[in-house]
Amino acid sequence: MEIKSLKITTLEPSPLVKSLLQDAVQSDVEVHKAPFKETLETLADLTEPTAFFLDMLTEEEIRTFLKSVRDHNIERLAFMFVFLNNDSQASVEQFLEMGASDVITKSTQPEAASERISLVAPILTTHFGTDIDITPEAVPQSNKALRVFVVEDDSLLRNLLDSKLSSSNISCSFATDFNDSLAEMKNFNPSLVILDIMLPDKNGLDILAEMKQDVELKQVPVVIFSNRDEQTDRSRASELGANAYYVKAMTDLSDLVKTIENLV
Repeated sequence: MEIKSLKITTLEPSPLVKSLLQDAVQSDVEVHKAPFKETLETLADLTEPTAFFLDMLTEEEIRTFLKSVRDHNIERLAFMFVFLNNDSQASVEQFLEMGASDVITKSTQPEAASERISLVAPILTTHFGTDIDITPEAVPQSNKALRVFVVEDDSLLRNLLDSKLSSSNISCSFATDFNDSLAEMKNFNPSLVILDIMLPDKNGLDILAEMKQDVELKQVPVVIFSNRDEQTDRSRASELGANAYYVKAMTDLSDLVKTIENLV
């Protein structure tokens, strides 16, 4: 499947979202407005990967949209960002469970929202930009034995990694924070571990340090996958035994897969 273009569609955008989109995406992706009902009615015809920014909608409309994407079986084409006009954790969890890529709540600071969009935009354009063939390549039989454990708290990146690894016939399992992650790693018996640095309850490099002290995990290759590009982080990761270091917004996931295959 060859992708000719990627368009981010904003549904009834607020001034804040317009500003965030302008700052985050700039001119790399065409941004245009589409009415909610019109877009809902044309979902069945979606053939190209598209990012939807669900803004200024009621929660019932959001649920309707997410359910429609699932009903049309186009989850792998639709990246859905929900801008919620409250801070309901129950709604956040429900929308993520229904397939939303990310949920930005009312209390999210504009700078934080912009950073999250900025993080995602280069990844989307890298993988679904102009003239990129995303047809799964023939995968060597040996790939089926690869098992990758990922510690990542960002829901969109988990979805992207799950899709890319699965399409490469690599088994994967995910943890969102440090809590019980070492025990889950051992149960999964990974060939390789991918670690984020900025996690909600612990620095990913501290997890790496604990892995290297664990008799069952110390020989497992580790790839750092973070949005931090500080030399201090790179140096500490190397000293602790990380095998590779990738910056999220600058990484093609195909390169990440090649590194996994080369390390195990």
